[in-house]
Amino acid sequence: MILDTLITILISILILVAEHYWPWGETLGRQLHNLERYIAGVLAMVLPYIGLLLAWRRIDEALALVSIVMISGGVVSGLYALDGWFTVRNRANAAEAAEKRLKDGTLHNGKL
Repeated sequence: MILDTLITILISILILVAEHYWPWGETLGRQLHNLERYIAGVLAMVLPYIGLLLAWRRIDEALALVSIVMISGGVVSGLYALDGWFTVRNRANAAEAAEKRLKDGTLHNGKL
């Protein structure tokens, strides 16, 4: 059991190192986005453990972990989308406020 765990840890470490140094820019023609990096890192840590649980015939625990990771990942993905929406909304509000100040002439009075 301890040896299996140590091998699983080593596999996870090797995947993380490979992901970290992989030439994503050359392979994909672009760098990975934040969410893609997040997903890759989580999978590098979780998939070896799921494999270990399956090797130990711990099907229920593996299914529970898969469920937890998928639902949690969906929440994180939704939060990234919500953050993006807030950013766009805040930029639009700032642009509208700047436009209003320009129309009111307050910019010419030395105020912003």
